[in-house]
Amino acid sequence: ELRFIKDCRLIRRQYSAPFQYRHWIPLLQKKLVDSLRPLRSSRRNQDTPMVQPSTGREAMEVKTQKKLRDGYEVGFYRGEVQLYRAERNFTLHRELDYDLGWTKSVNPGKLKIIDVPGDHFSALKAPNVAHLAARIEESLHRAEDNWRECIDKECEQSREKPALDFAEPVNGECYSDRLREVATNYPDQIAIRDGGVSISYGELYATAERIASWLIDNAVDSDLPVVLHFDSSWQYICSICGVLLAGKCYVPVDPEFPARRIHEIITLSSAKLAISLEPEELNIPGLETSSFETVVTYSSKPNLSPHRVSPDSPAVLLFTSGSTGTPKGTVLSRKMLLHICWRRGASCNYSPSDRYAMIYISAFMGGVMAIHTPLMFGVTLCIYNLRRRGLRELPSWMRAERITILHAITSILRRFLEHWNGKPALPDLRLLIPGGERARMSDVRKWADLCDPKVQLATCLGSTECGTIAMNPLNMDDLERLEEPLPVGRPFRSLNARIIRKDGTTADPDEEGELVIESDYIFRGYINAGDLNKEVISFNEDGQSRYKTGDFGFMDGKGFLHNCGRRDSRVKVNGNLVELSEIESVLMASGLIEEVAVLHRYLDQNKPDKQLVAFYRSGRADQLDSRLSEWLLERLPRAMLPATWVQLTAFPETTNGKTDRKMLQSMKLDS
Repeated sequence: ELRFIKDCRLIRRQYSAPFQYRHWIPLLQKKLVDSLRPLRSSRRNQDTPMVQPSTGREAMEVKTQKKLRDGYEVGFYRGEVQLYRAERNFTLHRELDYDLGWTKSVNPGKLKIIDVPGDHFSALKAPNVAHLAARIEESLHRAEDNWRECIDKECEQSREKPALDFAEPVNGECYSDRLREVATNYPDQIAIRDGGVSISYGELYATAERIASWLIDNAVDSDLPVVLHFDSSWQYICSICGVLLAGKCYVPVDPEFPARRIHEIITLSSAKLAISLEPEELNIPGLETSSFETVVTYSSKPNLSPHRVSPDSPAVLLFTSGSTGTPKGTVLSRKMLLHICWRRGASCNYSPSDRYAMIYISAFMGGVMAIHTPLMFGVTLCIYNLRRRGLRELPSWMRAERITILHAITSILRRFLEHWNGKPALPDLRLLIPGGERARMSDVRKWADLCDPKVQLATCLGSTECGTIAMNPLNMDDLERLEEPLPVGRPFRSLNARIIRKDGTTADPDEEGELVIESDYIFRGYINAGDLNKEVISFNEDGQSRYKTGDFGFMDGKGFLHNCGRRDSRVKVNGNLVELSEIESVLMASGLIEEVAVLHRYLDQNKPDKQLVAFYRSGRADQLDSRLSEWLLERLPRAMLPATWVQLTAFPETTNGKTDRKMLQSMKLDS
């Protein structure tokens, strides 16, 4: 070690201030103390704590390090690793550790060691650094070329694959059987692309089998749902397939939800088992949480067949906003899930040659449709984390990934079109699907101005309770006949959609009324919500669900449905159905205000999207809105946080003493 220190001194003289041995004295002292500490500790009494609990900054650093360590996935890196090493030998054991341990983590032949001019200190100094930068730039360009060649090869191979027949599933068909059929026919087709990870349908099904085997052996109660605590990722999709292959139901939970919200969802679902990338984040009594790494490395049962369950068994349990201040759970049956996939894929001719941009949040209905529909048609599902990357990178990413289908919340798609402005060109794009909110004529005009004539815009209407009700792919030639409200297509026959008057009779063509669905392929009620179920759902003599959607519209003479919006307190915010009364209930529970009304309205006429505005009355001090925002953030998702707060001294009232919400809607707000 002293010889090594001497070598350091000789080298450092060339590049920095003169080396002083006194700089090494504290380091040598610390090393000596650390070496003696275990000896002293062994002589202590066993009752004496060997490690004192860390606090403050130290505790924060320990927690952060633990999270980084636990989140690291040990294993082989599939791609090539390039290690740049200085030509001048300046390590004690270069011959023994020439690759710095990378050989253990890279497949044979994938490690490339490149010598660059200089030594440990001078490699990043001129003129050596210019040579290093040139080598790195050369490698990056070569990697980009290889990436494009890889995607081009994928697209060429997928175009050669014939589409699988997928008739309307009305005879009790099984979701898992369809997934196995796709994996059997397209084993080498890429199913998921998530950053640098590519998973074929064969690999997806094999991974799902391992997860299913673990669930079958470890789930105590087979009837209880499994919580999947993930953001949108390849691990989440593999876990979904594994849960369904095991014949179980899953509850998607967004890690970005407040801790209180997550606790409420898990309590209401009665789940006892969860899978997560961050199991330490789900410290909930009575919930056993396993890491994805543990589950996915389980030995699968040989020749595992999909676990047979009734088509009416639950597949997904989704929690949306509820009027009582707590989330309400909607159960999607297995036959409903498969039927939703057929509705969307058949309407827009999904095929293995498609590449689908997955940008939806995992825990909502849009995310359910965005994942399952492509998988049932052999489509390549490309994941883009909108939260982390934003819209700025989306166009260039779509071009690089050769995306053909972009499905996004209407307001996000609107902002994307404004941001994209036609550059860079997207020659592979063929379909835009605005979802979650009503599309407007202004959106259609923007689409017509920016997109290639071959690109379709699919207007649609759906809900968590029903899935997609109608879908209407529009061509540029349809522009002349379009007017507000836009037609969202003919409702699917299996849904038996009707427009009814207030008295329950069927409305005439072009007469506005409430949309009612009668079908075997929609939900059958909210869990533990008897009073609400009585209001919105009933059952026909043949057992079909009859659901009053709360959406209003009319059928034209050709049978096309036109969506005129809602009339109740449920509104769409960034594609999520939000109960305004739930926000009001949570705010009143704070004890900080005397009266509140939350509205979904335009802040001014120049802004294209509606936002949540909270009007409140309180005798407390100013700046109360920040305290109320903090209160909501601890209990509700960010989508339910008002964008604007307006404090009133008195609320306007109607003649019967109720809050005059119409006046609040028209009230001019200070900018």
